[in-house]
Amino acid sequence: AYGEDSGFGIQDSGKQQSALHTIYHCLETLLRLFAPFVPHIAEELYSHIFDDRYAKSGSVHARGQWPCAEDYPYQSDAELSGMAAVDVLNVIRKAKSEANVSIKFPVRQVQVTAKGDAPSWQHLEPVLADLKAAANAEAIIPSPGAESSYLSEKGWFSLNVRLADLPAEAHRA
Repeated sequence: AYGEDSGFGIQDSGKQQSALHTIYHCLETLLRLFAPFVPHIAEELYSHIFDDRYAKSGSVHARGQWPCAEDYPYQSDAELSGMAAVDVLNVIRKAKSEANVSIKFPVRQVQVTAKGDAPSWQHLEPVLADLKAAANAEAIIPSPGAESSYLSEKGWFSLNVRLADLPAEAHRA
C-alpha cells in the first residue's frame, strides 16, 4: 500500500489503489462489526475515519449499518488462489523453522507439485509475485512430480524448498 518499492515489489499505482481500497473496506466493516461490543470507540473512529459515510448515516449504530455479505464481491477462484498461496507459504515457513533461520531468510528455489486438480498450479500463478515476496523467494516453479521433501497441510501440494546458503561466519559459530 506504500506505492514505492519497499521490498515487496509494490510499485504499480493500480496495485497500490487495490490495496488501499481493500484496507478501507476491511476497516469500515470491522468497525461496524465491533460497534455492538465497543460502541463508543467504534463510533468515534467511524466518525473520523469514515466522515463521508458518517455524514450520510449519522452513526455507525444507525439502522441498516450491519454488514451484508451481498455487499461484498466474491470470486471463488480468487479465494482458492489465496488459500493455495497460504498453504504453500506455510510449508516454506516450516522449512525455514526446521533450518533454524529467520522467517526473512532468502529462499533460492521452491518446486511445487500439485497433488490434485483443485487447487493447482494455475491457482498459484495469479498470486505468484505476492507469494515470492512473502517467502523472500527468488523462484517458485512448477515441478513435474519429482520426489518432494514436504507435503502441505491441506495436502494440496508437495514441495522442495531450497534455502539460500548461510553466510560464512555462520559456519564458524
